[in-house]
Amino acid sequence: MLFMIYITSKTVCSDHRGRAIWMKANYHLTRHDYGQASCDFSRASNYIPDNPVLISYHGISLIGAGEYGLGMQHIKSVIHLYNDKAAWLALSLAEWRSGHYAIAERYANCAHLMYPDQLRPSLMSGIIHLFSGDEIEAEKDLLRCANEATSIHSSITQHIASTSRSIYNTFFVDEENFGVSLLEIKFGPTWFASIDSIMLVAP
Repeated sequence: MLFMIYITSKTVCSDHRGRAIWMKANYHLTRHDYGQASCDFSRASNYIPDNPVLISYHGISLIGAGEYGLGMQHIKSVIHLYNDKAAWLALSLAEWRSGHYAIAERYANCAHLMYPDQLRPSLMSGIIHLFSGDEIEAEKDLLRCANEATSIHSSITQHIASTSRSIYNTFFVDEENFGVSLLEIKFGPTWFASIDSIMLVAP
């Protein structure tokens, strides 16, 4: 009986410790400190193993840290248990960064079907279409985001709108960019970081 109480108490303490580390990981993910978030998610998983939500967000943080293959592996291993918009957007971003535009668009569409009124999937699709050369679809997606065509309005949608407007104006309005390839314009590090911060979110 005492042995069972000891085991139960040890399990509860371990769970509390793991969840405290998990909260720290979420905090670092919110601040876009993907490397530290990944370390904390990994530590939390030592105390709370086989948790699909934790594993999925560990994968998201790994993608933010540039570990695309490992991050996608984490997410895909639990997507059947934790089918979440954030996971699909992270997968889409990783495939886009890897140059796999068709797969990236398929994942972005999964997120869109789950939450059609949200702007994140539209922005992701717009970026993918821009890089794949589908300017008509890219313009449509970016304009939807730039105009905040959604019933959801917050500081996040404003950030999405501002980023979309900047990208749209650069590629579709500024005359000096007409006919210039993406590589020549150089989709800059500021935009890459902005897209990461929009797509790779904490729960």
